[in-house]
Amino acid sequence: MKTDRKGQPLGFELTGGEASNSTQFEALMEAGPDTKARAYMGDKGYDSEANRQLARAVGAVTVIAYRSNRRNI
Repeated sequence: MKTDRKGQPLGFELTGGEASNSTQFEALMEAGPDTKARAYMGDKGYDSEANRQLARAVGAVTVIAYRSNRRNI
């Protein structure tokens, strides 16, 4: 779910239970109204360098926890 800074929903992507969060990051960035985000927050399921680069490409920072088994931190 994509929310504003007050936690109000702006959009969401519904996937099957077996879908990886990480692969849905770009879809969530585009969900809802066209807004300029300053940051993207997510849990470890969104941890990937590709997702961090997507956010940087639009001028936003990521606040995503690293997976404990991540390489190249």
